[in-house]
Amino acid sequence: MSKCTWKLHIVFAGNPVVRDHWTRDIRVHAPDWADTPLLPIERVELSLPIGHKLVLANMQSFNFFIEAIQGFGARAPKMQAAYLLGQLPKSEHVEVWRIGHGIIHRKRYLKGNEWCGTSTRGWKVGQPAGNMFAGLIKE
Repeated sequence: MSKCTWKLHIVFAGNPVVRDHWTRDIRVHAPDWADTPLLPIERVELSLPIGHKLVLANMQSFNFFIEAIQGFGARAPKMQAAYLLGQLPKSEHVEVWRIGHGIIHRKRYLKGNEWCGTSTRGWKVGQPAGNMFAGLIKE
């Protein structure tokens, strides 16, 4: 995988037909999170341009979105940050990872307060089958 791209890799749980889904570079293309097949997710990986990937696995549910701005007269919005979220199994807590401006933030919030004190839309069902994992892995 090229170290210059920001791609989501979604691995579905126990589905022999549709095992995984890759997005294009999320900095220049819509991440199409809403168009992801409605299948239980085992893990989500976000490849970062630093040679690492952020991995969330075995969560109760997953979410992803980007923050973007568009200046006056600009042709296209510019990504400011990417958010990868996972609701911990059998918990009301959400693991929130924010990657933006060269900084990676990790925090936990109660579900419903995960983004600026409010809830987010777009959650996808997970299928926790093993130990929960949230962290950076060298590619």
